[in-house]
Formats: sequence, C-alpha cells, structure tokens
Amino acid sequence: MSKNQQTGKTAPTGREPIGERTFRFRCDPEVDCFNRCCRNPDLELYPYDIVRLCGKLGLSSSDFLEQYTYNSIRSNPHFPSIMLKMTDNNTRTCPFLEEQGCLVYKDRPDACRMFPLERAVSLKPFNKESIEEIYYLQKLPYCKGHGRGGSEWTTTTWISAQALSEYNRMGELWAEMSLLFRRNPWGPDGTESKNLRMAYMVCFDLDRFRKFITESSFLKRYQIDETWMKKILKSNASLLELGFDWLKYFMFNVSSEKIRPL
Repeated sequence: MSKNQQTGKTAPTGREPIGERTFRFRCDPEVDCFNRCCRNPDLELYPYDIVRLCGKLGLSSSDFLEQYTYNSIRSNPHFPSIMLKMTDNNTRTCPFLEEQGCLVYKDRPDACRMFPLERAVSLKPFNKESIEEIYYLQKLPYCKGHGRGGSEWTTTTWISAQALSEYNRMGELWAEMSLLFRRNPWGPDGTESKNLRMAYMVCFDLDRFRKFITESSFLKRYQIDETWMKKILKSNASLLELGFDWLKYFMFNVSSEKIRPL
C-alpha cells in the first residue's frame, strides 16, 4: 500500500528503501498468484481515488460511499479513514474483481497502482518546499511477480508507466490535510463537530460539496476565481483541490488564490 505521509525515516517492516536501484516486476494471468492481492486486502481509499472510481463507475459520491465503503478510525484518531468494503464471501474479494481481471483497472486506487512500490512522503503543512519522498519495494510472501519480465524498472519509469504523477500530486495535498486534521481542529465536540462533518463532505462526498457551493449561501460569502469556478462545475478533481484550499482557509486562516471571502 502507498502511504501519503511519514513521520520518520524508519523503513516499514519487511521493506527496504529502493533508492536508485532497479527492479524487475510483471503481473499478468500467467503468474500463479494473479489477483491474489485482490483477495482480503485492507484497502484505504484516498480522496482522489474516490474521484476516479466514481467517474469510472458513473456513481455519485454519496452512492459510491454508501455502496462500496465504510469508515474506520486508523492512524488518525481525529478523522476517519475510508476503507473499501469487500465482497461478503470466503476470500473477501475486492468488489471490482471480475473473472478477467480488474473492472476499474484504468482508474484503480493509488495503492493498487503503486504496487510493488510503496511511497512515503514527509512534509510540513503550508510548506510545499519541505516535501520529501521515499520509495520502498514490497515483496509479499505470496507474490511471484518479482523478477519477471524483460524490463528493469526505476521508481521514475514505474511512476510514468503506471500514470502515477497526478495520484502523487493529489496525494500530497491530501497528506497535508490529513496532518492538519491530526491537530484535532474540532475541539471538544470531536466526532460530533459540524466542522468535521463539513471536512468529511469536502474530502469525500464531492457531489454534495458542489451542491453546497451552488445551492447554499456559499457564493454570497466567498468569491471563487473565475477559471476555477469553470473547472469545478465540470471536474470533481478540481473541486477537490479547491475544497482543500477552502478548508485550509476556513479552519486555519490560510489564504488562497482560488477562493477568498467577500
């Protein structure tokens, strides 16, 4: 699984930083363990994952969240993680796994796309210059894809081949928000806080957030840059990016070129 934040430099158990080394890896139906990683995974979905999956499946964010996910408190005690709900069968199969393979392959989540690499990011909120990343090579006991294929990969060529650049960029924006949520900006209200519910909507339920912008008094209180207003009416990815900026202003008084109070 890829991780969007890191608090230290200690390698996860059983993984080693890959650095500039190359690796060989190929997963296809000819390998014995094909689709094994799609059975009984513990898969967290990041906000951009949900954007892509909703687009692929033609579902609203609310319908997707209700049908395919559940909330769980994991590493962040002050904000829920969104976990993918597995099929209720003996092997707890990913709901998007079909006989021929992954139904959502072109829009598969970050963790699936990144494998066998794992990305960790070290950053300080509001300081884009502080971002550092490190990649680990995962070798799960059952995975036989390592050493297969004629090509040798570097982290750079793997990122390009798996179309990870936008996932990484959006993942860094989410990592910053997640770190800010760790400060417990909700105060004593905790999980009952209206601001927490607002943040949840902005990060995960983007169709509701768009309605909130266009159908409430939001536009009487905030001015959205004209270019971005056009973007968010068409793109949930752009809406997510603007939403992060608004949350940073609303909760932490950080100004943005995208949106400002009237």
